[in-house]
Amino acid sequence: MAKTKQPQPTGPGLKALFLIADWDRVPVIAEILDEACPLSFVSKGSGTASSEVLDLLGLGATDKGVFFCVAQSTEIERLLQAVRLAPGVSSAGAGIAFTVPLSGVNVLLMQMFTTIQNEKNVSIQKKEA
Repeated sequence: MAKTKQPQPTGPGLKALFLIADWDRVPVIAEILDEACPLSFVSKGSGTASSEVLDLLGLGATDKGVFFCVAQSTEIERLLQAVRLAPGVSSAGAGIAFTVPLSGVNVLLMQMFTTIQNEKNVSIQKKEA
């Protein structure tokens, strides 16, 4: 039996953005990510790492906001720049961020993500008008 080829996603791929920051910075970062990401979550995290490890990773306090956001790969740099420039967030040791490519996302999921992103963009444009 011949295998049928699954359609491949077109356009930019998706990335998962993970961002860990001090808990007092959560409201500012959450506002940025909520506006820009169709799918974002925040959770309170508390670690048990030694002070040496915290210093190495640039994480000063132990109470943290752990953010998870899915965005198109072309938007990640803009998101990170917006977070860096946000008031009260740009200080040294404010946190750490990294991305993971979501290359296994199938076409249907990508179409759903794109639809949600487009609806969110239209909603933002209506608010600005």
